[in-house]
Formats: sequence, C-alpha cells, structure tokens
Amino acid sequence: MMKNKKKYLAGVIAGVMMLPVSACAATVETREEVDTIYQFTLDGVLYTLPCDLSVFLENGWNFQDPQYTDEVIPGLTIQPCQFEKEGEDGNSMILNLLNASGNAATAGQCRVTGIEIDGEIGSSVFETANGISLGDQKEEVLQTYGETGEDGDTQLEYEFGSGLEDTQQPSGFHFFFEGFNTDSLTVELDENNTVSSIEMNYYKMFEEDNTEVSARPDYLNSYSAPDALGEEIGGFSFELEGNLYTLPAPVSAFTENGWAFPGTSETVGGLNQKFTSMQKTDETEKSLSVEIKNDSENLVSLTDSYLSQITIYESNTAQGIEFTLPGGITMQSSEEDLLAAVPQWNDLQDSQILEDGVYYYVGTSGTTTAYQLWNEDETKGISITVEDGKIQWIEIIGEF
Repeated sequence: MMKNKKKYLAGVIAGVMMLPVSACAATVETREEVDTIYQFTLDGVLYTLPCDLSVFLENGWNFQDPQYTDEVIPGLTIQPCQFEKEGEDGNSMILNLLNASGNAATAGQCRVTGIEIDGEIGSSVFETANGISLGDQKEEVLQTYGETGEDGDTQLEYEFGSGLEDTQQPSGFHFFFEGFNTDSLTVELDENNTVSSIEMNYYKMFEEDNTEVSARPDYLNSYSAPDALGEEIGGFSFELEGNLYTLPAPVSAFTENGWAFPGTSETVGGLNQKFTSMQKTDETEKSLSVEIKNDSENLVSLTDSYLSQITIYESNTAQGIEFTLPGGITMQSSEEDLLAAVPQWNDLQDSQILEDGVYYYVGTSGTTTAYQLWNEDETKGISITVEDGKIQWIEIIGEF
C-alpha cells in the first residue's frame, strides 16, 4: 500500500547514497584472463561467475527464505539474496541474482553474477582463483592483485573486465545502487588489516539474453489528459510548460509535447522502474527528475512505460520551467498561499483527515513541513515540502 510510504516520500529524494570506490591498479587485456579471475572455490567446489543458480542449489545452498524461490524479479534487474548451507545453521552468504531477460522472472530462474562471503555471517571456506581467502592480510591482497593507491583503505576494489571491447551490458538495467553493474572484486578489511569479506561481481552477458519488445500495455489506454487545470488540488492535475497532465501518464504523453529522456534506455524491463531525468528537446537547460515504471511483466519500449513521479525543485524555477497546480500554486507560492488554496491543511499537525475521498496530511520536523494529499485508494498523491515558509520542492506521484 502506498499509504505506508507517504509520510516519507517527500524526503526520500533529498538523500543521495555515496559508495566508496578505490582506484583500480591491476589490469587485464583479454576476456579469457577476466574469466579466470572470477573463478573461486567454496567448500572445495569450483565455481565460475556467472553461472546458473542450480549449480549452488545442487551443492547444498538454499534460499534462506524458501518462499523466495518463486519471488518475481523485474526484467533487467539484479537482486541480492541471502543463502544458507543446508544442515549448517549460521552459515550463510549473499548471491547477486541477475534477471538478464527483459521480462520478469522468478528468483529461481535467475543467473548468479555475484557472491559476497562475510566471516560474520558465514563459516564456509572460500578462496579466489588467485589464492586469497578470509583471514589473509592486506599485504597478501596487494601482492596478488596490485596496489589501489590509498594506503589507509579498508576496502580494496579492483575492476576487471569493465571497458573491454567485448563487454556486453544490457541497456536497461535498474540497480539497487548506482554503479552496481561494474565487473569487480572487492575485499573488505577489519581494523587489523585482515580480510573480513570478499565480493565478486561479473556481469558477462550472452546472446540468449536478448529479449523482444512487447506491445503497448492495455492499461496505458485508460489515460486521458485533463481538460482543465481546475481549482481543487484534490483533482491531482497539473500544468507543465503549457500542457495539462495527471499522473500516472504514458511517457508518450510527454514526448509528444517536446520532452526527451537523454541517457535513458529505449526499453524498460518487465515490472521494472527507474529514476532518471527528462528535458525539453529545444531547451535542454530545462530538466526534471522523474520516475518511470512498467507494470507489465514484459519488456516494453520507453514510450510504452509511464511516469509515476515528477519532482520540481526550487532550482527548476531558475531554469525557467513553468509549473502550476490547481488553485494557482507554483514554486513561488508562499506557505500562506498553500493554506489558502487548501484549507484542509490548516488544522493538521502530524496527522491526517479523509474528506471527500482525499487524504490530507501535514507533518513537521523542525523548520520543515510536508503538506501531502492522496486519493482514497492511494494511487495518486501530491507532496509539497516547505522550509522556513518557502516551497523547496513539489512531488507528483501516480500509479495505475
């Protein structure tokens, strides 16, 4: 239910996760050399990444949650999953499962492209093809794989394979962390410079991973642009650069009005979503943060996916983007203007009311206040964040 998310949706986009990356020292020149690096032994069994999940299952490794075998993984997505060794309580590891198909698939059908062994959660004997194991010293790692350039590093990260001419990366990946699609070997060290965890990721692709694009999903046909902006914000319409919309809306509704999605894949995997930006084709300085979704189980073209979220920041006003909500609310509106346009917000404080099929909510933290409203089935929402009486950003949300 979206209702459980609504009180923090407005603040989610304010935080950006940064992942430490160390310099890559060692280099390889051929794909054969790379393939060798991503071999390892686990409890005496030799594995090579990437491989079918069945290889691990046949050697006594099972999903920690047995029901996850049938969990649906979106197309072109990587899902980290915890596995445990049969009959060995407390012995577990993380496998990164790749659904390389553009269509949704169950976890049990996915390919293993990564493994993480951590001494805190597992007791298996793990050794890389070059002889590095948990408990080895930092100097042994550096002698084996090369210097990383930072003497004080507690994380040694090597990138083998990324950038080789024959590397094939699918174009529509959505990852849990930015940059999660890099072929790499990562070694974590404890306070004694002893290897405490080892992670390998190898995203080698195969010809059979290619997926045909499916037809336009039927649910998009239910979209109709508003005839008028209206005065009630609970109608969830908005005006952007002179055109009227409501979310969710097909991507095509925006491309037809001169918006483009530079740097975004031309396809979206089944049940997938991605955060990206859209910009005016004739005024490229005008750019907005958006979320794109595909609710069908099959790969679709970008124009046959839909926008489920648009965020307008204070900086977008400086770009000259024209945006208006019902009641004449814009990024330049004051907090008093908001309360005058939506009187239901006036008497709320960290609480909500339901009126005429619309939830109204107000939450305050310090000098920041979030004004939100949602339709009763919580498929449409608007969140306006105000700080010191001034609008910081407006978020429009909608799902089919």
